[in-house]
Amino acid sequence: MKNHLILILTILFISTTAAYSQGEAAVPFLQIHPGPNLNAMAGAFTALPSSDAFGQYFNPAQLGNFSKVWTDENGNYLGTFNSKEVYSAYSIGMGIDYFIRFNMGYTLKKIHSDLGLHDVKVDAEDIGLQLTIPIIKTIDTFTEKPYLFPDGSIPFFDFSIGLAQSNNGTKVKYIDVNQLNPLPKQAKIGYAISFGLNKEYKSFYLQLLKFDWSSEARDILIKTNDYGGKDYTKFPGDIKIWDNVFLGKSDDQISIYQGWRIKLLDTFQYSQGRVKGPGYPAAQRTHGFLFSSTGLLKWLSLNFNSNILKFAVNHFELSYIGTRYTSNSPLNDTKFEAISFSIFGF
Repeated sequence: MKNHLILILTILFISTTAAYSQGEAAVPFLQIHPGPNLNAMAGAFTALPSSDAFGQYFNPAQLGNFSKVWTDENGNYLGTFNSKEVYSAYSIGMGIDYFIRFNMGYTLKKIHSDLGLHDVKVDAEDIGLQLTIPIIKTIDTFTEKPYLFPDGSIPFFDFSIGLAQSNNGTKVKYIDVNQLNPLPKQAKIGYAISFGLNKEYKSFYLQLLKFDWSSEARDILIKTNDYGGKDYTKFPGDIKIWDNVFLGKSDDQISIYQGWRIKLLDTFQYSQGRVKGPGYPAAQRTHGFLFSSTGLLKWLSLNFNSNILKFAVNHFELSYIGTRYTSNSPLNDTKFEAISFSIFGF
């Protein structure tokens, strides 16, 4: 198994939105997705495997920021302040690849939320599991006869399931010790399907085509108690595996995140996604694209006998990513752009 060192420069353009008083949970910015490329599929990455450097934030972690406009609960303008909401995430994970691929991970978050009136520091934890079944590869292993198309391309078909519990931690005190706010503790369960074609060359694989579909259900694990306060509930909350996860039905408690993407020749990728459920009168839609240097480097390596090009194919990638949220919601017209430079395979 190769170790991956990934360096990323990310530029975020985020439309101004209103920061309202704390509601069901404290530090709600923890639920805003940070990954420019993954956001194009609405962040449905609890189950879908991803090599993107931001993948750890979806299972088992998330990252984001919020706005700088201060209003009351009725939307009346009260003033401005310099806000800061950040956290540092420290993650560890392991994987086992024996016919099936099984991954598990743990993240510790050091959270700092300064919204002018309240300055909060708190810790939270995420845990996540992921299981992928490479169906065609497994069949080939047992038959000892890999299936190839007439042109020599190699088909693949993978099915994945994943679950994660995010933002486990103690409640947050803003003013009154008797009025504690829970963190946005969340249960996430999903499945994903991937299929496509690879072509094997002497020193690398070229991914001719890949299509991904991912769907997941999420539930905030917070309920109102008999005294009007907020308490945590146990995993998986109100999530129903068949209705919510596989049929994609949302309700007053469950949010559904779904997305698809298609990638061609290791070079161009287009994605779409949507979110529906509590807090979304209409579905929040996302779309985005990615251009990668990988396909070009592989083409050059095939046509020019250069050790430098072969080395670059196996160790470097430069990508440009653009993503946008659209629909009538507080995140409407939020844009993410990123330039990423990856170093891997050492």
